[in-house]
Amino acid sequence: MRKHDFTYFFGEGMRNMFSHGFMSFAAVGITVACLVVMGTFSLVAYNAQVQLQKLESEYEILAFVDENCDEAQTKAVGRAIEQRDNVKECVFISKEEAIESFEEKYEGDELFQNLDPEILRDRYAVYVDDLSISGKTAQDIFDNVDGVAKVRVDEDISGGLITLRNIAGVVCIALIAILLLVSVFIISNTIKLTTFDRRDEIAIMKMVGATNGFIRWPFVYEGFMIGLLSAVLGFGLQWLLYESVAKSLAMSDRLQLLTIVDFTAIWQPVAAIFAAGGGHLCRSRYPHRRGRQPDRDPQVPARVRGADDEAEKNRTHRACPCCCSGADDDGADTAFHGAGGLRRHAGGHRQAQR
Repeated sequence: MRKHDFTYFFGEGMRNMFSHGFMSFAAVGITVACLVVMGTFSLVAYNAQVQLQKLESEYEILAFVDENCDEAQTKAVGRAIEQRDNVKECVFISKEEAIESFEEKYEGDELFQNLDPEILRDRYAVYVDDLSISGKTAQDIFDNVDGVAKVRVDEDISGGLITLRNIAGVVCIALIAILLLVSVFIISNTIKLTTFDRRDEIAIMKMVGATNGFIRWPFVYEGFMIGLLSAVLGFGLQWLLYESVAKSLAMSDRLQLLTIVDFTAIWQPVAAIFAAGGGHLCRSRYPHRRGRQPDRDPQVPARVRGADDEAEKNRTHRACPCCCSGADDDGADTAFHGAGGLRRHAGGHRQAQR
């Protein structure tokens, strides 16, 4: 048997793609649409997760230092807090810094302006690793760190952030899974339709004795080219769409608090998703499944299967009596030169039947 002829099969795949331009265009268009929809929702879910993580990182527990502590003792309190479990970071806030922050928060209200810093205490803003045990962490600091007069923690806020994170995670995973399944279903059925459109060509190729590999490989290369084109177009369209939305949010005064992750920081996983979508398209172009007898493929009419069974049994390839003289070792009849010759051959058969 001859070695795999890459040039021939690749050329046949390219010719098939352009000769069936409408079906190829439909396959590319539907694949790009599915990839962009799934990619857009995935990026929205990712940015939402980033926003929630940012809110969680800004959550703080306030540990107020005893008024009787001097500067050295105050620093010792900070070191002791950093040694406690679940403490990620500990930031000192002096009385003066606390009063400035308070006045900025209530700017415009004369009642809270020009206050004496001595009415406040030095404090530490404590940031934790796990919000779910922030209450226990606060109690641990109050009980085991000398010099801490009071600890303030809002467990309602931490509990709300945890609930929001869990719900958002479950909803995002469920919707992405649904979109993925729908996209795979749509792409697979689109490719099946394009393959079914060529059932006459496949039937004639099997009638004249073409081997399964000879029939399959042009479809594989055609699927590779269509998948690559779909992935590249979808990725480019996704990038343009993402950047346009990011610029619109950056220019909006009301939405400046939202932080959009730069696309250059996440383009690699996005490209991997689109490449996987294109790879599924290439796999879907494969006419037969492994472990399944090609002569039982529903794309091949029943009238052809008997001839194909006999050809496979005798390891020889039957030539068409009207215009073919024989087949070579790779299973391709020498009278045919690709899909174009098979279409001309199909036309001759139709005229003979008439």
